Amino acid sequence: MNFLTRIPTFLHLLGFIAAQVFVSQAPSIQQDYERVKRDGSLTVDLHVTSDDIYYAEVNFGTPAQLFRVILDTGSDVNWVESTNSFADRQGSHGKYDASVSSSYTDLCYNFTIIYKIGRVFGYMGEETLQIGGAILENFQFGEAINVSFSIPLKLDGILGLSYDLYDTQGRETLLNAMISRNLIAKPVFALDYSRTGSRKGKIIFGKAAQESIPGSLVYETLAFNEWAINSTA
Repeated sequence: MNFLTRIPTFLHLLGFIAAQVFVSQAPSIQQDYERVKRDGSLTVDLHVTSDDIYYAEVNFGTPAQLFRVILDTGSDVNWVESTNSFADRQGSHGKYDASVSSSYTDLCYNFTIIYKIGRVFGYMGEETLQIGGAILENFQFGEAINVSFSIPLKLDGILGLSYDLYDTQGRETLLNAMISRNLIAKPVFALDYSRTGSRKGKIIFGKAAQESIPGSLVYETLAFNEWAINSTA
């Protein structure tokens, strides 16, 4: 009997998002950027919260605003909460401030994304994104002004890793953005979770993590143009 096995999303595995943002100086990344272009891949470190939620640290804007975001395989929209958000959240949540960034462009249209636990509404814009030692200029993302669910502490939003199959507004997904800027060679990614107790991991864009696999790779055709495969039981 054939079954459809969906590759678990971060939201399903880990509970859901969280938020916090800091204004910081942009790091010196030219050397890393050149390495990324030669290799055809991009490695981003993953960290783990006390609630066992994996996240990546990225920068938006000029000067850079540091965010901790979940990389979600089940959605294609990129967003962080805005300083114009209606919510008055407690704890260490931070918000993106477009007014202090010289690289922000308002795209003059809204976005809405619906998750099982609620929805997010906001404005679409373009901004400079720094991730894993690479720079993506004019990267499309959403400033969330209305988040209908509780965001876990110390995290700031989501970068979507799914296909753009359900996007009717021509938004650029993270993988498409990396491909169009020649940062990665292939629209693929691999997840590598640590088993050493260090509570860290990594995501590799552009190639499989062959060095972390004790054996040969087996390739399966994706089902329904999403991160899912057919399995037999």
